[in-house]
Amino acid sequence: MAAGLPGWLLSAAAAASLAGWGYAAYAGWLPERRWHLGSAANLVTAFRWLAVALLAALFPALTPWQTGLWAWGIFLADGLDGWLARRLGQASLAGEYLDKETDALFVLTMGLLLYLSSRAGGWVLIPGALRYLYVLALIRWKPDTRKEPRFRFGRYAAGLLMAALSTVWLLPDAWALPLLAPAVLLTVASFGVSIVSLRRIARL
Repeated sequence: MAAGLPGWLLSAAAAASLAGWGYAAYAGWLPERRWHLGSAANLVTAFRWLAVALLAALFPALTPWQTGLWAWGIFLADGLDGWLARRLGQASLAGEYLDKETDALFVLTMGLLLYLSSRAGGWVLIPGALRYLYVLALIRWKPDTRKEPRFRFGRYAAGLLMAALSTVWLLPDAWALPLLAPAVLLTVASFGVSIVSLRRIARL
């Protein structure tokens, strides 16, 4: 693992992730400007973001099994914050965007750790980069709904990718390509569909 490289890249990714959420919440994209960190749902999301950062920081001292179990904990918590938001009436667009940017940071971080540990090639970084390209597409073709369009294909592809990125650490290295490659291809396809649909919506 190149000295100094992971920390610098992950810090840049974290800053970009939070900047993306901040732009969405406070620069006119969202009609609401409120942010309740004290809500249970948002606390879980904040915990997930911190857990991703800690995983990256502690990664050199972790075994592959420890990395995989930690990643699975973050992935499972991804469903908990949404459930709490709906259950407790705490759903907000600002919280939704923070959740998405936390997912993006998780995908980029796990891909980077897999690449730097030589478990996968540079192609594993593509899904993490695509999220930030999609944010640029949102800025370019921002629909009038003031809410990022959601596509079912994209949600399923993202869930499969996050599960694969977490599971690959629990399996022999030989499983990395057959497990990750289909998930990466589906994610790339889902981003393509989303960008085409976004441009079509913007033209309506």
